[in-house]
Amino acid sequence: MKKISKLLFALTVLLTTAGCSIYHPQLANVPLIEHKGDTRVAASLHFLSGPGLSTTISTGLTDHLAAQVHASFDGPDVFYTHMAVGLYLPHEKGVFETYLGLGRGNGDVYIDADPASARGPYMCHFLQFNYGWKLSEKSTIGVSFKGGALWPRVRWSGSAYDAATDSWISVSGVDDNAHALLEPQIFYRVGNERLKFQVQLGYSYVSFPRDIRALRYSPLCMSTGVSINL
Repeated sequence: MKKISKLLFALTVLLTTAGCSIYHPQLANVPLIEHKGDTRVAASLHFLSGPGLSTTISTGLTDHLAAQVHASFDGPDVFYTHMAVGLYLPHEKGVFETYLGLGRGNGDVYIDADPASARGPYMCHFLQFNYGWKLSEKSTIGVSFKGGALWPRVRWSGSAYDAATDSWISVSGVDDNAHALLEPQIFYRVGNERLKFQVQLGYSYVSFPRDIRALRYSPLCMSTGVSINL
C-alpha cells in the first residue's frame, strides 16, 4: 500500500508541475498491426509537457495496409488530431510499420517572467517509422521515429531589449513559417492478448526561432495507459 501511495504522489507531482506550450511530443499509440481486421484502441494520460488525455484507433485495412486516427487534448484551447495511412510488415519476432500522416492542432502558452504569450493553429505533415520487438508472449518493447514539418499560424507577443533607449520594449508578430519536426519515441507494453498496459516516452525537436521566447515548446512527454485489441 505504501508503494502505491508513493507512486500516486509522484504522478500527482508530475501532473501539477507541468506547464503549457505551443507544442509537445504527440505520443500516438504505436499499434504494431499484425493482420487484416486487427484493430487497436488505446487511451492514455500524458504529463511532463502538461497534463492531458489522448486516444488512438488503428486498424489493418488489408494484409499490409493500415489506417490510424489520433486525438490529444490538453485543455479547451490546446489540442491535436491526425489521420495517417501506412504499411505494416509482421514477422516472428516483431512488427515494422511506416505511416504517412496529416495533423492539425492549436497551441496556447503564457510566460509570466517576460511576460510573453503565443497562441494559434498549426498543421503537421509527417512520416513515421515504428518497430516493436516481442520480448515474450506478454511483453513488447519498441521504438518510433517521426520526421516532418509544422506549419503554424501563431500570433505571439513579448518583450525585447532596445539598446538605443536602454530599455525593454514590447514586440509582437505572427509566425507562419514552416518548421522542421523530429520526434523519436520509445515504448513498453505488457499484458495479455486483449489488454495491455503501456508506457511511452517521446522527445521533440522543432526549429522555432530561438529569439522568440513565446514560441517555446515542451521537448519531453511521457504517457501511461492501456491498449485494447478488438
